[in-house]
Amino acid sequence: MNNLTACCKAMIEIMLEGDRFMELPKVKTKIGGALTVRYYCDNLSPERRKYSEVNQ
Repeated sequence: MNNLTACCKAMIEIMLEGDRFMELPKVKTKIGGALTVRYYCDNLSPERRKYSEVNQ
Protein backbone atom coordinates (compact mmCIF):
# COMPACT_ATOMS: atom_id res chain seq x y z
CA MET A 1 0.00 0.00 0.00
CA ASN A 2 2.93 2.38 0.62
CA ASN A 3 3.90 2.27 -3.07
CA LEU A 4 0.31 3.02 -4.08
CA THR A 5 0.15 5.96 -1.67
CA ALA A 6 3.44 7.42 -2.90
CA CYS A 7 2.43 6.97 -6.55
CA CYS A 8 -0.98 8.60 -6.12
CA LYS A 9 0.48 11.53 -4.19
CA ALA A 10 3.09 12.05 -6.92
CA MET A 11 0.44 11.91 -9.66
CA ILE A 12 -1.63 14.55 -7.87
CA GLU A 13 1.39 16.75 -7.05
CA ILE A 14 2.54 17.05 -10.68
CA MET A 15 -0.90 17.99 -12.01
CA LEU A 16 -1.08 21.40 -13.70
CA GLU A 17 -4.07 23.54 -14.69
CA GLY A 18 -5.89 21.85 -17.53
CA ASP A 19 -5.17 18.35 -16.19
CA ARG A 20 -8.25 16.43 -15.05
CA PHE A 21 -9.25 13.56 -12.81
CA MET A 22 -10.89 10.93 -14.98
CA GLU A 23 -11.73 8.63 -12.07
CA LEU A 24 -11.35 9.19 -8.35
CA PRO A 25 -11.26 6.58 -5.60
CA LYS A 26 -14.26 6.76 -3.29
CA VAL A 27 -12.14 8.04 -0.38
CA LYS A 28 -11.58 11.74 0.40
CA THR A 29 -7.78 11.42 0.22
CA LYS A 30 -7.98 10.48 -3.50
CA ILE A 31 -5.46 7.71 -2.75
CA GLY A 32 -6.47 4.39 -4.29
CA GLY A 33 -6.08 2.04 -7.20
CA ALA A 34 -8.94 3.68 -9.14
CA LEU A 35 -7.12 7.05 -9.45
CA THR A 36 -6.96 7.98 -13.13
CA VAL A 37 -5.55 11.32 -14.30
CA ARG A 38 -5.62 12.92 -17.76
CA TYR A 39 -2.56 15.11 -18.20
CA TYR A 40 -2.73 17.90 -20.78
CA CYS A 41 0.70 17.52 -22.39
CA ASP A 42 0.30 19.83 -25.40
CA ASN A 43 1.16 22.87 -23.30
CA LEU A 44 3.98 22.36 -20.81
CA SER A 45 4.65 26.08 -20.48
CA PRO A 46 6.27 27.11 -17.17
CA GLU A 47 3.47 29.68 -16.79
CA ARG A 48 0.90 26.93 -16.16
CA ARG A 49 -0.12 26.93 -12.53
CA LYS A 50 -0.38 23.82 -10.39
CA TYR A 51 -3.79 22.13 -10.35
CA SER A 52 -3.99 22.59 -6.57
CA GLU A 53 -3.53 26.37 -6.92
CA VAL A 54 -6.26 26.66 -9.55
CA ASN A 55 -8.80 24.30 -7.94
CA GLN A 56 -8.83 25.16 -4.26
